[in-house]
Amino acid sequence: MSRFLDLTLLIWVCFACLILVTFILGISLYLLIPYRYTFHRYEITEEDVALQKGYFFRTTTYVPLNRIQHIETNQGPFLRREQLMELIIHTAATAHKLSGLDTVQAQALREQLIALVKVAKEDV
Repeated sequence: MSRFLDLTLLIWVCFACLILVTFILGISLYLLIPYRYTFHRYEITEEDVALQKGYFFRTTTYVPLNRIQHIETNQGPFLRREQLMELIIHTAATAHKLSGLDTVQAQALREQLIALVKVAKEDV
């Protein structure tokens, strides 16, 4: 009888863990991801790209155009489902990400940045 109770308790604990994991994934996918992308901003000028993120703790990063080495686009299954894309700007030191961009907007932004980088590299 004791083994039966132990097995039943184990099944209920596994079931509760499964429900908890499903609940956490549901919240992170449908509530936190759109919330996270709401507070990302970017600005492109003749000299640099300004990237701002955060709501309470804001950080702004300026990437000079002549320091950009290459630009990538990334689209995983969740972003593809929402027709979104991630743009990654690589410099010698690090990579900067612009996440949650519309697919068409990301491609246009990539082309614009490549054109500005070519002009900036010619001026140096």
